[in-house]
Amino acid sequence: MTGVTIAGGNGRGNAANQFDQPDDIFIDSNNTLYVCDMNNHRVQKWISGSSSGITVAGGNGSGSNPNQLNEPSSVFADGSGAVFIADRNNNRVQKWLPGAVSGVTVAGGNGLGSNANQLYRPDDVFVNTAGNLYIADAFNNRIQKWVPGATSGITVAGGDYPAGTADKLHNPKSIYVDDSSNIFIADYHNHRIQKWHEGDDSAVTVAGSRKYYGSLSDQMLVPTNVHIDKDGNLFIVDAFNARAQKWPNVVDSTFITMSPGNYTAVVKGKSPVCTATSNVVTVNTGYTYQFTGNGNWSDTTNWSGDNLPPSPLPACSKIIVSPEGTCILDVPQTISAGANITVVSGTNFVINGNLTIQ
Repeated sequence: MTGVTIAGGNGRGNAANQFDQPDDIFIDSNNTLYVCDMNNHRVQKWISGSSSGITVAGGNGSGSNPNQLNEPSSVFADGSGAVFIADRNNNRVQKWLPGAVSGVTVAGGNGLGSNANQLYRPDDVFVNTAGNLYIADAFNNRIQKWVPGATSGITVAGGDYPAGTADKLHNPKSIYVDDSSNIFIADYHNHRIQKWHEGDDSAVTVAGSRKYYGSLSDQMLVPTNVHIDKDGNLFIVDAFNARAQKWPNVVDSTFITMSPGNYTAVVKGKSPVCTATSNVVTVNTGYTYQFTGNGNWSDTTNWSGDNLPPSPLPACSKIIVSPEGTCILDVPQTISAGANITVVSGTNFVINGNLTIQ
């Protein structure tokens, strides 16, 4: 298979049929293409089948005036044709109405910084159906939400000092927000995609791993873009591996036990996170969680394979689920197949992943 050029392809330049280092695209429901033409400091609109583009924002040289942009990094077009642009070097998001000769600042624009009314090199912008802006505020290591008309934003993911823990981000590059307010984030320097439900204090890794970055099929190296299709599949630009990856959506399933006993389950994937709280066990989407034995994690004889679990194990180290039990386990290794899980009658055994009852 080969690709077909639908915009540009006429050498580097600033003519209507050229680009100079395009950095982002957006395709609307009419297959109209919007391109962030970064080094030309403009956004070009290419109607399907056309041989040249129309400047819909910027194009007046690099600058910070309302009719200018400075290395725009992202564009989002809403149903009315208005475009929202992450104006990276101006530390702001601009809104340009159809036919407008200048833009209006709808987020940031108060100098670079980390205050609620500031941005620091925003890399991506997403607009939901309510008109809320979600901004990948890259150098502040956070995702900001700006409601329409607001003069400052709210941090809905990340913030503070960059790190690789579940509650932190390191230079987020791209975001996608689904209809359930789940924010999918390309966490660039942590080599992973984080799923952060708005209102939560931390995220779940749904692709890649900061501990095991690389070029294997379950790894990434500085992801720069993430998109979700209508079926919930992840599409990721894996920049330093020079590839695009598709990570299939895994449908949640629930197993309800009808009597006490031992149950065996295998959850396929990598880097497991298991939480057992109030009769509910959750293993998050896309993870490997494999062990053998009678369910007592603290007994090392119950583990086998080339990669053993971390030592010492977490303080709560039993998979015996009860109303009093709360246990969180993070084991990035793959152990042998099978897991004997002891549960009490009526317990909901929830697996957000591929579940095999053996």
